[in-house]
Amino acid sequence: MGMTFFALEMLQSVVLFGTLAAGFLVLLFLMLDNCKHTVITVVIVTTGLVHELYCASVLGYFKRLMQIESLRPKDDGCRDFFVPTLIANAIFVTIITTHVVRAGSFIRNKSTVYNLIVVHALLSISLIIWQNPEKSLHQTASMNLTSDVQVYFTVCRNNVVQNSSHILMEYILYYLPLVCFYVWTASQLSTADAGISFWNIVILKSCAQRNSTCSRCYKMNYAFQIVLFYIGVGVVIARPFQLLYGVIHSEPVIDVIPSLSNTVVYSFLSLEYLTDFSHVKHVNMPH
Repeated sequence: MGMTFFALEMLQSVVLFGTLAAGFLVLLFLMLDNCKHTVITVVIVTTGLVHELYCASVLGYFKRLMQIESLRPKDDGCRDFFVPTLIANAIFVTIITTHVVRAGSFIRNKSTVYNLIVVHALLSISLIIWQNPEKSLHQTASMNLTSDVQVYFTVCRNNVVQNSSHILMEYILYYLPLVCFYVWTASQLSTADAGISFWNIVILKSCAQRNSTCSRCYKMNYAFQIVLFYIGVGVVIARPFQLLYGVIHSEPVIDVIPSLSNTVVYSFLSLEYLTDFSHVKHVNMPH
């Protein structure tokens, strides 16, 4: 059993170190890059990096509590990932959506739509956080941390029945308008061959003059589509089923899917950028 915990801790440390190192490398390379779409990558990677640092600090905090007997909580305890993860995912989705508006030739009054998207994100997220049943980042009476294995799952349990109004408000106020926007956008970009498809949505505008840097930047369009797809599948589709499971079985659920989606998106985008960046630099090096 000791070897299992050791292997789990080593794997977790390698993953955390790898994702954090990838994020810092991406930000370093972005300073050397002259791609016109640098801003969107910087914002998403920086947001994901901050979220990852928060998760790492929480994990380190609880591991220290488990190692020092006098510091172990006498009652149950956990750390709330809801607020920081909601803010991070909102930043991801908002900046991608604003770029969709900029790239969409079918949108006439782009400035109005752009402002509506930003205002909608600010107001809805602020209201959701304000109405959050647990105002504090630190919660108690939510998880038992007396066993070593549970220190790896420090996310607070969500009492779905008790917090049903807040969950409904979150999805109706924030996610539903975004889903409607993307369905409408996909319908506007439908083709006779592919019909209505999410993959028809353009996030990054193509460059007027083609060159190696521009082509590489435009290829990131597909990466941002996948980012949006991951968040949609994780938060909008998979999470409601997990919460429904909690309602059916009348038990709180570990609400970890939004945080995992954030980590997956950040890691994927960092690795995608680093792979593409190194490939282009290798190809363009003089022989």
